Amino acid sequence: MPRAKKFYTWAFRRLFEYVEYKAAVVGISVEQVSPAYTSQRCSKCGFTHENNRPTSDGQAVFECLKCGYSPHADYNAVAGLRPAGSKVA
Repeated sequence: MPRAKKFYTWAFRRLFEYVEYKAAVVGISVEQVSPAYTSQRCSKCGFTHENNRPTSDGQAVFECLKCGYSPHADYNAVAGLRPAGSKVA
């Protein structure tokens, strides 16, 4: 579809607005974070490298080349989005 990106962007903006609204009701602040390189960045030490995600081993594999941390790849990507020193609710 030639103009699908327009709707893709709209959907994420709308989702953010819903989350922001619901979070404000219970006193939680929400901020958008760039997803760039989240799949390659270690959530423990912050080292970012494309070989932290070896594609030959499957999508669930993450292993930091610097510190050796090896959580599930999806968990690592999400944990890497939170600001340093913060806790997950």
